[in-house]
Amino acid sequence: MIAFTSDRSGRSGIYVMNADGSDQRLVTDKDDSSFPAFSPDGARIVYMSSAPYMGGIYTIDVDGSNQQQVISRNRAMAGPDWSPDGKQIVFIYHTHQYFSISVIDVVGSNFRQLTRGVTNQINASPGWSPDGLRIVFSSDRNGDNEIYIMDADGSNVQQMTDNDNTDYFPAWSPDGSQIAFTSYRDGNWDIYVMDVNGGNVRRLTDNPAQDWGAAWSPDGAQIAFASDRDGNWEIYTINADGSQPRRLTNNEAQDLDPAWRPY
Repeated sequence: MIAFTSDRSGRSGIYVMNADGSDQRLVTDKDDSSFPAFSPDGARIVYMSSAPYMGGIYTIDVDGSNQQQVISRNRAMAGPDWSPDGKQIVFIYHTHQYFSISVIDVVGSNFRQLTRGVTNQINASPGWSPDGLRIVFSSDRNGDNEIYIMDADGSNVQQMTDNDNTDYFPAWSPDGSQIAFTSYRDGNWDIYVMDVNGGNVRRLTDNPAQDWGAAWSPDGAQIAFASDRDGNWEIYTINADGSQPRRLTNNEAQDLDPAWRPY
């Protein structure tokens, strides 16, 4: 199963579908919703509600029942992700001065900021490592937007990419050895992958259109992403080596933010 964001109902909502694109159905029907991520057991989805980009973090069962608020609106931002033990949510928190990678317990308690920065600094798109010990994220702390890794308590921050490009949306492979990310190079956005130490950078998509937001399949064999290569944003998958692109959605709406359900 893959979760994704779509505005096909007239406003942004969370949908799920089978991994082959069949059985597409709406999960959320209240407010504008975006940026889904599955719980480790695959039973629930965490997402942001009330677009654009600033709102509350909620969880909901995959069938659309049992919605629960994790943190209230007006301070939470995009990019929630569930910790591998199912106990915490990492997300972007707006301090009114800068954008911080922060964590909170799933029940809404024990909030803490992991990154702090100067005014207007943007730390974004966090994701947990499979072992729960580290968090990958993007940041413009040194000028260009690059990919960073830090320990789960916010210590030991390490810069993984260092170039004149703009790198966003990192995603850890299920075995913890690689990171996929979106990068603006050669005039458009494409999906890249690198080893977890920042080496061996490979380009997976090479298309005049925009390819955005990688998500690994649970077995690491495929990557889902959004692309406007057919005239509007749809969800696609490719093999982890960049071969065999396949379109999963096909409509006039904007389909974005794919997230794969764990086995």
